[in-house]
Amino acid sequence: GCFYPEEHMTRAELCAMIAQAVGEVPAVTEAPFPDVPADAWYAPGVAAAVKMGLVAGDEAGLFHPMDTVDHEQMIAVMARFVSWLNIGFYELSVGGAADEALADEALAGYSDWARESVWLLSKTQRNPLGGELNLLFAPPDEIEAAGPALRGEAAALLCTLLSYTGVLCG
Repeated sequence: GCFYPEEHMTRAELCAMIAQAVGEVPAVTEAPFPDVPADAWYAPGVAAAVKMGLVAGDEAGLFHPMDTVDHEQMIAVMARFVSWLNIGFYELSVGGAADEALADEALAGYSDWARESVWLLSKTQRNPLGGELNLLFAPPDEIEAAGPALRGEAAALLCTLLSYTGVLCG
């Protein structure tokens, strides 16, 4: 019954958390990956995340559900999720960031494949006064890109995205 916000987030937990938050928890009769048993507690969440286009397996077709998610992996999944939720974010993600936007010093610590996701969540939105609105749990240059994502960070980011898109109303 405890949350353990300072514990590392696994790939399975991230999928389950997102799927449960939006009620996308299908019955699983067939395993979505060879290393995700159909009867595992997290199989419905992983299946939902695959169906929503949020996650995929590795080159060998494995998911590695108990591996720790790092920050840039979590941010990439959450950027796909918010694009799935909201057409405005989807249009931004499809249009992509200009090269000069991705060259922003705040994004320098991230892998090339993750920069656009970080940009989407930290640089594209505006507050009511027109200033930049960072939806991440910290400024992007203060997040250790390859460091382990914590359960509390993932929950905070998910709550922010659900609130910002109007799915979760306060």
